[in-house]
Amino acid sequence: DMPDKDKGIFILASHSGTSTFSYFKNLYKLNKNDIVKIYYKNNTYEYKIDDVYIVKKDGNLEIKRDESKKTVMLVTCTKDNDTTQTVYVAYEN
Repeated sequence: DMPDKDKGIFILASHSGTSTFSYFKNLYKLNKNDIVKIYYKNNTYEYKIDDVYIVKKDGNLEIKRDESKKTVMLVTCTKDNDTTQTVYVAYEN
């Protein structure tokens, strides 16, 4: 869902690092309660990170979230680990 949908979920997934196809360079530095801002259609949507969890990198992703809240999820490779990915769950602030 796009960020303007009530109770929607907006998921961004990308590689981490410094290559040309890596959009998340410093995502690993985010922690619980940090703020994530999404700019969409001349509006700013602000979310607070509520959960960070690591899952096995196997092509599947279990989505853990409160479906009653507008959510953004950021998914990327786990820093210094080729077998897992890290999921950041943030709710509208």
